[in-house]
Order: sequence, then structure tokens, then C-alpha cells
Amino acid sequence: MEIRELRYIAEIGRTHHIVQAARNLQISQPALHKTLRKVEQELDSPLFYRKGNELLPTDTGKIVLETAKDVSRRLSVMSDNIAAAKSMKYGSVSIGFPSIIGILFLPEIMLSFHNKYPDIHLKTVEGSSIRLADLTARGELDTAIIMRPRSSGSLSEIPIYQNQIVLGIDPSVPIARHPYITLRDLADIPIVTLDQSFVMRQQLDEALQKYNIKTNITVEAASCEFLCEAARLYRIGAVLPRPIMERYYKGELKMIPFKPVMPWDLCLIFPRNTYMSNACKALISHIQDFMLKL
Repeated sequence: MEIRELRYIAEIGRTHHIVQAARNLQISQPALHKTLRKVEQELDSPLFYRKGNELLPTDTGKIVLETAKDVSRRLSVMSDNIAAAKSMKYGSVSIGFPSIIGILFLPEIMLSFHNKYPDIHLKTVEGSSIRLADLTARGELDTAIIMRPRSSGSLSEIPIYQNQIVLGIDPSVPIARHPYITLRDLADIPIVTLDQSFVMRQQLDEALQKYNIKTNITVEAASCEFLCEAARLYRIGAVLPRPIMERYYKGELKMIPFKPVMPWDLCLIFPRNTYMSNACKALISHIQDFMLKL
């Protein structure tokens, strides 16, 4: 039985007349008669009996009419939910981010997104870029912000932010007078930097190995604030993204760029060639707009 046929039967039950039901449905009486007979044949039971000028439901008809009401209610709820989702009054979306990005951007992004879409539930997951890329590729996250380049061919990416990795050091240290440094300069000074769970550290290690450069990494950690404080207190170098040092120690540590530049670029990732909810599209668009203003 089709939904259209249920609707026709329900209208007969409501009006108790074929003529009036056909008029309300804007179909011909023979077409409505044909539909009624077809359904009755399928169910092997009459749906209505005549009493005077009215058609009243049989026991089978009462069951069908009750079902029609339930289907109509469910369809109405479905339509309301679809309309709510389209108008962004309903939905949920999950986003992953490394701790560095969480420190720098996520509080403002989340607050402004919630103010704009108060009825969308936003779930956040913190982790390394490698783990977040894996979760997103498996569909366990809708999207994530990670450091480029991404590591999975099953993901699409949208570049959202460009900056660079720098050396932060006490201004009194002689190397602080240099306009830039090279990777080979890192062999001459003790440094602190992120641990190997971070993509930035892995890329740093790969570059050092490529040129066979030995460095004196005295401390490695996941806390950027701790690393910056160590660099300030002990007058040693901190190799970190520029925005981190600008956030914690702008004016206290001299920030020296690398030559050639060591990029610190961010992108939004999401599964390739899969359905994306309206809530996820809204979040991605919101993040793009937010990052453009930085």
C-alpha cells in the first residue's frame, strides 16, 4: 500500500463520502473508487460499509484509518525536523583539534558558533593531527583542524590559515641579533620544542635528518606555555609556531624566522565523497569566515 493510497482512504474515513472525499482530494470519483477497490483487494477485506448516505469503516477499515493517522503524524514530524535542520535549528556536528589549535582559536570559534546556531550541538575531540586525521577518515569525526600536509588520501582539505615556525629566545642571547636563522644554527644552541606526537616536531626532525644536523633538544613537551617559560627562564631557544609565542611571550622572547621559511599552515579536513550534514557545512563555513579575519 502506498502513502498516497493511505491518504485517499483517510479522506474517505474523514468525510464518510466518496463524492466529498474526491472533491477534497481534487481527483475524480472513479479514480478514488478504483483506489479503494485496489486496497480492499490487497487486504482481502472491505474497508467501509454503507449506512444511509454515509460510508462507515469496517473493523479492517478502522485499523487502516488508525495506521493512516499514525503515518500522517510521522510524516508531519519528519517534515518539521527537515525544516528545522535546513534552518539550522536542529543538528549536531563533531570537530577535532590538536591542543595548540585549541589554545589559540577554539574558544572563540565555539562561542561565536554557538551564538549563531544555539540549537546545534557541537562535540569537540582533542588529539594529535595524525589521530584526528584517522578518526575523520573513518567517519568518527565530521571535520578536524590539523597542520598541513594531511596524511590520508581519503580526506579532502580546505586551507584556512598560514603562519610559520620560529625560534623564540631571550633578546640578550647573541643569536637574537640575527634577522633569521637556518636549521644548521640549531646545532649551536640548546632548544626546547614539542614532543614527537606533534606533526610540527615530526617535520622538524625530518628536516634535521635530511641535512644530518645534530641538535641539543634539552626539553620536549606537549605544553607550549611550559616550553616558552623554559626558554625565557633558562635563556635557551624554543622552536614553536609564531602564534603560540605571540600569545604567551610577545615582547619577552625575540622571534627569529627560519630561512628558508618553515611553514605552519592549518587546514580543515573532512571525509572525501561522503554526505555532509547542514550542521557540518555551517561549522566549516563559520571557521573559514573566522580565520579570514585573523
